[in-house]
Amino acid sequence: MQDHEKTRDQLIEELRESRLRVAELEAAEVRLLSTEMALEESEEHFFHGLLKHNPVMLLIEPMTGQILDANNAAERFYGYTMSQLRSMSIQDINILGPDEVAHERILALQEKKNHFIFPHRLANGEVRTVEVHSTPIERGEKTLLFSIIQDITYRKRAEDALRESEERFRLASQSVTDVVWEWDLATGGLKWFGDIDALLGYAAGEFPRTIEAWEALIDPDDHNRVMTALDRQIKEGYQYDEEYRVRRKDGGISYWQDRGTAIRDTEGKTVRMVGAVSDITEYKRVDEELRRYREHLEELVEERTTDLERANEELSLLLESLPVIVVSM
Repeated sequence: MQDHEKTRDQLIEELRESRLRVAELEAAEVRLLSTEMALEESEEHFFHGLLKHNPVMLLIEPMTGQILDANNAAERFYGYTMSQLRSMSIQDINILGPDEVAHERILALQEKKNHFIFPHRLANGEVRTVEVHSTPIERGEKTLLFSIIQDITYRKRAEDALRESEERFRLASQSVTDVVWEWDLATGGLKWFGDIDALLGYAAGEFPRTIEAWEALIDPDDHNRVMTALDRQIKEGYQYDEEYRVRRKDGGISYWQDRGTAIRDTEGKTVRMVGAVSDITEYKRVDEELRRYREHLEELVEERTTDLERANEELSLLLESLPVIVVSM
């Protein structure tokens, strides 16, 4: 099962790297915004220019949570008009408890934490999971919180689904069914040590104990490959370790991982083979589910990365348009 464990670990590592890549891009975006907004002479021009950009942005009074300003993207996302947003508190949107939200604002104000995951309620009552990057900025004599909000509802659902699939993957790997077999080449008899009948959907003792019966189970697309590998183990000693599909009594398909070793007499002639079959059907199903979730999550990360890169390009153009300030000493 080492290959199965390796696959799971690789998927988890790829997910972790994707999350880190998004977090690094978002952190860079916040640093760029907060640093440039510190330009006192062009502060108002700069801030109102930022409000025209696509990411949802809010300017919040940290002690009360009052929303002082917002951009057009915030109107579109939350479903409130600009005047409505400016009359609201962040607590009217964030559905966590007031004390918890206030505590998080203080952490952002003190720059002890600037990345948050919150549930925000829209005007239509729908609750979205959002990722918030919040940083303190100076406007006149006041310190306010400048927050960039990203809707990650679908990404969060994909991540949750992926975690659930990883758990099913783990359980499936632990519950793989092993059945030991012994094949007498002289008689063609095939002994099964384990409930081979139940594994294939037969009544107890119903499945024939012959090599021909086993061979008939194998999916036609896998048959030649499996039989060639078996023959090479018998004649040349090559490793026999094959994954293939078999057809159960009810017509359904199961996936087997089959390993075996030849036993030879004193003259080197193969007289028997012994091995073990692992039913990996559930593992294969969960593995495919993990693959789909991983691909979906990668698509979401790619979309987010594109959005951030576009926003940074727009910000760079805006910075280039600011007037040059010459300070004489």
